[in-house]
Amino acid sequence: MKATINGRTYDTDEAEVIYSFDWDASGEDLYLTPEGEFFQMKTETWVDGRQLQPGETIEDYGFKTVKYSASNPPPATALVDNGLRYEAELVLLTREQALALCIKFLIPPSLQGPLAAFLPAT
Repeated sequence: MKATINGRTYDTDEAEVIYSFDWDASGEDLYLTPEGEFFQMKTETWVDGRQLQPGETIEDYGFKTVKYSASNPPPATALVDNGLRYEAELVLLTREQALALCIKFLIPPSLQGPLAAFLPAT
């Protein structure tokens, strides 16, 4: 997926994937550009105008699974079938925000507290 933010183009195909998490109803991927900038791709799934919640799947509504991932992202908005919609957006992150997400998603919970002390106050 490509997006232009503040006049610069960010491309998931050109950036390194730091982590990729896909839940039934949404997804979240963190990327690092060759220039050292961080951005996040967030995805959401909607059925009949309602965003799916954690634990809900499109199969609950009679749709077949369409698997998107960091290497196969959906377009910014994709109407896959009547009533089923995927949305994705790219969001720029500071180094501190990227570090906080890495601590949250990549570090065991027992170590998160001590490591959070190294983050700047928000």
